[in-house]
Amino acid sequence: MELKLFDSERKVMEVLWDHGDLSAKELADRLKELVGWSKTTTYTVLKKCVEKGAVQRQDPGFHCTALISRQQAQA
Repeated sequence: MELKLFDSERKVMEVLWDHGDLSAKELADRLKELVGWSKTTTYTVLKKCVEKGAVQRQDPGFHCTALISRQQAQA
């Protein structure tokens, strides 16, 4: 299965791969630090990753889990 990730989506995935499961808020905080994104930007890109099946988002707390590995994304 081939999954095309845009640069912005890859940034979200890199944080999840490096830090494991995070809440959407924690993800937004880390991306603000790393690349200066607003929370809105992070949530928009995260939604695209969820729609593509790369990330699973669960309640409570919008807990985010990477569904693909770094190797799968690089293939």
